Amino acid sequence: RVTISDNSGCTSISSVDGGNFVNAVLPAIPVIDTVSVDDNNITHLSWNQNSHPDVEGYIIYRFNGAAWVPLDTLLGITNTSFTHTLSSPTSASEQYRIAAYDTCGNLSPQSGMKTTIFVSAKAEVCSASAILTWTEFNAIGSGLAGYRIYRSSVSQSGPYTLSLIHISADDTAGVDL
Repeated sequence: RVTISDNSGCTSISSVDGGNFVNAVLPAIPVIDTVSVDDNNITHLSWNQNSHPDVEGYIIYRFNGAAWVPLDTLLGITNTSFTHTLSSPTSASEQYRIAAYDTCGNLSPQSGMKTTIFVSAKAEVCSASAILTWTEFNAIGSGLAGYRIYRSSVSQSGPYTLSLIHISADDTAGVDL
């Protein structure tokens, strides 16, 4: 039974001794804060912990060119990062979304899409430069101020030096080699 007292001193008691209770409140939509690719070309995602205390975990989705496909399910409200070991960010930009689910099986809407940046280069041998073209980064937060382009003449793992700060909305830049 359910009882509740009010300010006048009266107590109300439920007249129904049972019933079915349903939690139809959806968890908050996850907010992705980082999408990055490491030196081994593996994609890493992280997001903010969900604000709903009954969240049980998260489902990671990747766009396969035709549909959003679940990649993995992470158990635990504090598990807020994912490493996609089978990613292939050197072939194309990859697109990800995340949804939260709670202990009642309610699934939040999917988060906003976040992508990896895919870069291609065309060598300009005569001028000892390269033309870089990349997929636009869909900004996280208040916006994107520009791009910093680093280069290494030693190896993929560096060391890197800043070659150009590209403050523009376009996605192409020339870089001296």
